[in-house]
Amino acid sequence: TIAEDSLQEPNSTLLYIGSLEDIWNTIGEKYDLEHFAPIRIKRKIKCRMIFSDKKSEYYKYFLEMSHTKVRILTGVTPAAVDVMGKTILILTHGKEPSVLSITNSEISQSFTTFFNSLWNISSSY
Repeated sequence: TIAEDSLQEPNSTLLYIGSLEDIWNTIGEKYDLEHFAPIRIKRKIKCRMIFSDKKSEYYKYFLEMSHTKVRILTGVTPAAVDVMGKTILILTHGKEPSVLSITNSEISQSFTTFFNSLWNISSSY
């Protein structure tokens, strides 16, 4: 999967914008906490996340993870965006979950710039 592929780049940085609760409802809390996150941390892959929901109980887990930075920007988007190297995922987690995957260096750079702009106006917990 694309998520597993993103773990193959040690010392890289993953970017995420969206609702943590929604993503965990889609991929599963167990998969993230017991598989993905431990491998990511062991390989020193950084993760910067902008959550659109502060109410999530899961938020505290990420605040304590190494190689992980978290911010809040409520009401950003009903969809989620992941930037993993050259690959961008645009996800919806509603009634009919959908994923659009784009692999392109220039588009990835555009989404990274967009993420950094949002990061600069988002707030810490």
